[in-house]
Amino acid sequence: MSISRADVEHVARLAHLDPDPATLERMTRDLGAILEYVAHLADAEAAMAAEDPAGEAAGMAPGTTPLREDVVRPGLRPGQATEAAPGATGDLFRVPPAIGGESQAG
Repeated sequence: MSISRADVEHVARLAHLDPDPATLERMTRDLGAILEYVAHLADAEAAMAAEDPAGEAAGMAPGTTPLREDVVRPGLRPGQATEAAPGATGDLFRVPPAIGGESQAG
């Protein structure tokens, strides 16, 4: 599968990007390589399913998905998740702002 430069330009517009011509060429080449690899993976998956359509080699019954046993396990004790966190106060801890701005005191 290939991707055209027009497709890449369209995706760039949707992402509010304005790449220069050299970047568009590189992106077209890179995205084309990614799409080819994904198509290769899909072909490999289809070939494997054709060899063992029911998943019997993995010990699965036809049409089933392997599930783990649903067992209740103890969770973290209060404060355990935050004991190594910097800036922890009780069961709370500070994190830096993800997008710009100053950290809010609280």
